Amino acid sequence: MLALLTLLTSLSTSAILTPDEAVRAALASDPALAARLADVEAATGARREPRFLRHNPEVEVSASNDGTRLSGSAVQPLSLTGEGIKAARSARATLDAAKAAADRARFETAASTRRAYTRAVLARELLHLAEQDWALLARLRRVAEARLAAGEGVDLELRLTRLEQARA
Repeated sequence: MLALLTLLTSLSTSAILTPDEAVRAALASDPALAARLADVEAATGARREPRFLRHNPEVEVSASNDGTRLSGSAVQPLSLTGEGIKAARSARATLDAAKAAADRARFETAASTRRAYTRAVLARELLHLAEQDWALLARLRRVAEARLAAGEGVDLELRLTRLEQARA
């Protein structure tokens, strides 16, 4: 985030990132969001596993040594007590929770990026105003010095402008 703000404040006015560009950059590089998206992928994989008909059938083939007898069998486990259905519901709930956590991480990243963006823009504008203030005070000081040199001003005006410039 700090690198993004440094980039934002170091660019000239014509090349500043827009808030949406800053959010896109933050979303692309946020490790917390990447972890939440990995959780979604893991939950998606886990959701495919528990079902009524499992994806693990067993096939057995046997033959006699002389080739006169051949037998085979296939076994498909079934969930008759409902543990497969309950596991599927649990996996679906885990997937929904992982998606919600990923959405929350996305929103939090976007919000903190926009907040930091606003602070950076405010700081840049305050710096710009301070520079303008300094330039105006320097100009007022030169005017007070010129008036004093011409005999039209008083030393107090010059001292006050120097004091204001020192405060800035």
